[in-house]
Amino acid sequence: MNCRVCGHSPLSELLVYDNMPSVAQNLPDEGGLRSDRGVDLRICRCEFCGTIQLDNAPVPYYREVIRATGVSEEMRRFRSSQFSEFINRFGLHGKKIIEIGCGSGENLRILKDCDAEPYGLEYSEKSVLAAKSMGLSVYQGFADSSDYKISDTLFDGFYTFSYLEHLPNPAETLKGVYNNLSDGAYGIVEVPNMDMFVKEGVFYEFMLDHLFYFTKDTLCTLLRLSGFDVLSCDIVWHDYIISATVKKNKSLDLSYMEKLREGIISRIDAYIGSREPRSVAVWGASHQAFFIMAMLNEAKNLKYVVDSAKFKQGKYTPVSHVPIVAPDKIATDPVGAIIVMAGSYSNEVVSYIREHFNDGLDISVLRPHGLEIIRKHVVKSIVLTGATGMIGCAIARLALEQGMEVLCVVRKDTRRADNLPKSDKLKIIHADLSEYATLEITGDYDIFYHLAWEETVGVFRDSADAQVKNIQYSLDAVHLAKHLGCKKFIGVGSQAEYGTVTEPLKPETPAIPESSYGITKYTAGKLSRQLCKQLELEFNWVRVLSVYGPMDGAHTLIMYAIRELRAGRSPEFTKCEQVWDYLYCDDAARALLAIGAKGADGKTYPLGSGQRRRLSEYLEALRNVVNPAGVLQFGKKEYYPHQPMYLCADISELTEDTGWRPEVSFEEGVRRVMQY
Repeated sequence: MNCRVCGHSPLSELLVYDNMPSVAQNLPDEGGLRSDRGVDLRICRCEFCGTIQLDNAPVPYYREVIRATGVSEEMRRFRSSQFSEFINRFGLHGKKIIEIGCGSGENLRILKDCDAEPYGLEYSEKSVLAAKSMGLSVYQGFADSSDYKISDTLFDGFYTFSYLEHLPNPAETLKGVYNNLSDGAYGIVEVPNMDMFVKEGVFYEFMLDHLFYFTKDTLCTLLRLSGFDVLSCDIVWHDYIISATVKKNKSLDLSYMEKLREGIISRIDAYIGSREPRSVAVWGASHQAFFIMAMLNEAKNLKYVVDSAKFKQGKYTPVSHVPIVAPDKIATDPVGAIIVMAGSYSNEVVSYIREHFNDGLDISVLRPHGLEIIRKHVVKSIVLTGATGMIGCAIARLALEQGMEVLCVVRKDTRRADNLPKSDKLKIIHADLSEYATLEITGDYDIFYHLAWEETVGVFRDSADAQVKNIQYSLDAVHLAKHLGCKKFIGVGSQAEYGTVTEPLKPETPAIPESSYGITKYTAGKLSRQLCKQLELEFNWVRVLSVYGPMDGAHTLIMYAIRELRAGRSPEFTKCEQVWDYLYCDDAARALLAIGAKGADGKTYPLGSGQRRRLSEYLEALRNVVNPAGVLQFGKKEYYPHQPMYLCADISELTEDTGWRPEVSFEEGVRRVMQY
């Protein structure tokens, strides 16, 4: 026969036991002894997925759960602790959780005392009636197919204990369960531990009731084939049980790619079509470039494709038939614009073009989100205050990678100057904010980034006396920008300027700050804008939301959670019901550099990822990266007064003006923090 899990054949026979019991439940009475017959147990292994299984038909009562452990006090204590940890870990307080194969409701009664809303699914009519007589919500039925529907409600969690091994098609049952769960639902799946049986030589565990004998590996295979991500898989209950914690994964939907393709191709066609015929080149004879060019209506107006690989030069691109040339062709047969399609090498190519070719050459880059216009204003040098902070260091590093000169103004007493990258193109000036007005430095720079601010944490954050001096310091920074020949001043504000909001933040969203810090940031931004007009400087104000990264403060939520989970502790939080928006520091730095080159004069940009998620979901994603077995204790702390419950950015105008979009997912950002 074929494997009951993966469908492959043949099965390899491992053992045969003759004349074994045909049942382990519904035992024969004295009158049934004459008809009782033994069966031959054929124990096999799938050579493809490794699952050990019987080559026998299931027992007649395989759909029913007959449980003796309902009377075990030790098991009651174990389940109570297990349920409480499961609910706390995934924030399932008061949520609907269903047991698949619930018997008479023994476990449901325990779950009911753990602050969840319990439900059950059971095939045995007798057991269902017994459960309902105790006031439990139990449905009669059996999930035998992927389209099985339990009820009109979706469940937030599920569990099934020592049930799947009885079923002839456990994957179909799990897919049926999947069909009745809300997106992102969590579950516990337990089966007897074949690893222990093998290790200890427990040959007497084989029986006809159990068609499957799962190891940790084969159970995880079954769960993944059935649509679940396995968060952890542990051995419990005196080594007899494998217990897997799972999460319903999302069905793969690639329809968004078609919309993305249409938008990108349309924009590239428009970019080429807006210029003189054959005045645009592509850099990169890569498979990405070939794919894109084959779809372009304007490919015929491309002059050539540049690539440094000599074996490609002198050839033509497939389908679009554009000649491939060496980089020096740009000097001898110039174009007005270059579209870089070099995948992970794109930033390196941009730096090379800037270093070796004329300043008037327009550059754009094919990014995952679309076409990013790199060069609108040529930026060769920047001034950076607050340079030793997390965002400041990221700006300095990325600016150097793009070939810019960087002047960093840092506090005299800073201990973090070593965080800055080492480069001949980076200079450091030591000066406190109070010295900006009298600072005697000279130079000729393009963009001034003002990130420095005093008293950003602790009690002084809401002190009017402590905050107000930052307004004058910001105006002093504007004068310093003018003195250094800068063409644009970019001030970094804060989401605190908005106050309490209930919808995504846009440039036109009214700012109604509530804290001294927010009021001072708002005022500094308004007066800086006015002074820039008087001094004929371009101006942008960027209200930054929640940014995280390797040099984030130890007091922040992200760093606290990482620290506790790495140490094997269980961090405590509020209920974390806020809808939030986290952005990795490198993406924030790229956004600020893009605003410097292409931001619309006078505009205020809210800066976040544009991705809205509940704070609890962010923390669960973080836990799954740092320590999948870790426990998050939600609801252990109270919200502080005036806690914002919604903080998300609408980045559509920022993207439209500059082409910037975030590139680092939250999970990848957490990995980078851990690697730092």
